[in-house]
Amino acid sequence: MADRALWSVDLHHDDVNRFPGVAFVLRHVCGVAEQRGVALADEAQRNGRARVLTCATREEAERVVAEIQVLGVRATVGEVDDTDPDAGTVLPITTRTGEGDE
Repeated sequence: MADRALWSVDLHHDDVNRFPGVAFVLRHVCGVAEQRGVALADEAQRNGRARVLTCATREEAERVVAEIQVLGVRATVGEVDDTDPDAGTVLPITTRTGEGDE
């Protein structure tokens, strides 16, 4: 089925945000551990981009990217190629309710 595409959330390098700030945003939006967030920020600085996660639907990826962008970090949605070695595992993203969020 060609309609079963996966969608990536990709972090992009910028000269504005420091690694701890990017790590905070990724933790807040995606639930990424602080150390992993710093590693992703470092990868984005070295390679221009870093795959944060892979989503099952484009809408989910767009929602995550929008939340990241609202917090001032550059991210985009991309379609994952079946042959992409960075496709990784599709990670479940929990929707924050606003109750008890920090």
